[in-house]
Amino acid sequence: MLYNFRNKIVHNAYMDNNTLPYYVNKCMWYSGDLLRIVIHEHINKRIKDLDEIYITNHLRWHKFISELQNDKHIDLIKYLDNN
Repeated sequence: MLYNFRNKIVHNAYMDNNTLPYYVNKCMWYSGDLLRIVIHEHINKRIKDLDEIYITNHLRWHKFISELQNDKHIDLIKYLDNN
């Protein structure tokens, strides 16, 4: 979504000022979530490498989505506690 908005600005020289605040808030939420994940992984799991943090969370997310798509039962409380 953010990449799409960026492409409209860069490639088409088009910027919708009405939707800009929405995208700015979305960027703030996304970057805040990303920063919280990195800090949590670094402090609690002692992972120092950003690549390892990214790969671990990326694989965890895809596993979660895959299990949802395959209609597997997921205990969210246990899932969130373990991750």
